[in-house]
Amino acid sequence: MSVGAGSTENAVTAAMVEANRRVCVGSGMCVAIAPGAFELGEDRKVQVRNPLVDTELDDLLDADDGCPVSAITIHANHSQGN
Repeated sequence: MSVGAGSTENAVTAAMVEANRRVCVGSGMCVAIAPGAFELGEDRKVQVRNPLVDTELDDLLDADDGCPVSAITIHANHSQGN
C-alpha cells in the first residue's frame, strides 16, 4: 500500500490518486474495485479518471492493495479532528 497520509486519528477530507502507467500490467483490479477513480485506456493501462477523487478512501486503498504491481499511489489529505 502506498499512502501519503498523516495520523489515523484525523478525518480524511480528500484524496489524490496517482497511477504509474509504465508499471501497470492492465490487470483491471483497480477498475473493478474503484471504477469511479480508475479506468483502463485503449492500451489496457490504468488511467486516473480524476486525480482529486470522490471515491471512498477505503475503496481507493483496496484498489491500491489489489494492484499486483503497486502502480497506484494514494495521497490522503487530513484535517485535524476535534
